[in-house]
Amino acid sequence: MRIDEVEGPLEIGKSYEVPVLRAKYGGRRDYWPVLLPIHGDVEFFAVHKEHYHTDTRFFDDSQWAHMKGETDVEKNENANNAVIPYDDLYKFEVEWRTLECRRLIPNRLAIAAAKMAKVDPRNEDPFRQCQTKYAGKQCKHAKGAWICPHQGARLNGVPVVDGIVTCPLHGLRINHETGIVLPAVDLSGEPNTVSDFIHGRTVTPEATRK
Repeated sequence: MRIDEVEGPLEIGKSYEVPVLRAKYGGRRDYWPVLLPIHGDVEFFAVHKEHYHTDTRFFDDSQWAHMKGETDVEKNENANNAVIPYDDLYKFEVEWRTLECRRLIPNRLAIAAAKMAKVDPRNEDPFRQCQTKYAGKQCKHAKGAWICPHQGARLNGVPVVDGIVTCPLHGLRINHETGIVLPAVDLSGEPNTVSDFIHGRTVTPEATRK
């Protein structure tokens, strides 16, 4: 089954058809699983060139270890998704391959946004800006899943935490039952921002919760 046709959560150990891109990441040329669609992030993240984010759910053990430069893959449980280098995008086309699902949480962004369920209003955090702009919007629904209104990512197989589905691209939080994008939540009493967590300035999701 193709990943964009899955209804409900993915199953570890089960194989799915997923998009892969033959590209060089961290000096290693490989077939890297990617999240669709290709996109730029001009408005909120000042990234003008189009790119893909990797989908770590389908990394094999060597790819998982390579991403963080470690041999102990268990230490990489919360690793962030990477961006495939821009100069590789137009050399190869995305193809679909059958790969085993190795883990359910796609990246640190999803963990931070879904478990914290908050966005910091104290600064010009681009994740907060994105959440605020789309708050209240109704997501489209197709093939058993919501479609994120920010970049059009299909949210098939994305975990639901406390009734919230979090887009693995940029952390947009959506009510799983209604498909309504949630508002940014006041985090003024918490010590860490979503961006802090994404960039490794906290140790675990629980470290940001009171």
